[in-house]
Parts: sequence; structure tokens; C-alpha cells
Amino acid sequence: MGPAESWGRWALARRTRLTVRGLRGAAALRLTFAAGVPRADAGPCRVLANGHHIGTLVAEGEPWEWQTCELALPADAPDGLVEVTFLFHHCNEINGRLRAMPFEAIEVVPVEGGHSASL
Repeated sequence: MGPAESWGRWALARRTRLTVRGLRGAAALRLTFAAGVPRADAGPCRVLANGHHIGTLVAEGEPWEWQTCELALPADAPDGLVEVTFLFHHCNEINGRLRAMPFEAIEVVPVEGGHSASL
């Protein structure tokens, strides 16, 4: 992911990774994302957790219209670590950087019986 900006952060390049630490039990990744400008940079975006497909993001609606989804994370992650990989279909060069999709927020949220974790 790119550096924090006032609205959130860009996913940079066609492959972006982040690590979830301290995962114990059932949890989900809550993603708030949008189509950026130009529209072609929206997706689809495959999301993997420890190499296994957990969902696909498709930004619908107008550019910069935020939408939220939750994707289940594996509850049996070794050492409580989950490597999340975002694989983007489209990527555009904006101000000298390859930008794929804007994210307003990325959070790990517990589901029933789970515990919180951090990114």
C-alpha cells in the first residue's frame, strides 16, 4: 500500500501485500474501497490470504464512491500471521506511480468467537 493520504491510501502496482499479525480465531478483513480516476483502474481485484483466494473486489458506482465489504480470514493461521495479497487487473500511472485502487480503510474485525488483530 502507498503512504497515508488525507482520504486513505492507494494500492500501488498490480500486486500489493499487507500482513495481519496476532490473529487468533475467526476474523474478517473489512475493506472500504472505490473506483479511482480514471474508471479503468477499478478492478476486478482478487484477494488472497496465505495464498488462498478469499474474495474478489469489484468497485461499482461512480469514481470515489466508497463501498465496504468483509472477507473472512483463515482462523488457523500459523503463528497468527496472515499475508494478504491484492492482485489487480488494471493499474494506471498517476504522478509517476502505478496506482490500482483507492482504499479509505482496511481493518481487521473479529467475528463471533474471534479476537482482534492488527495490520
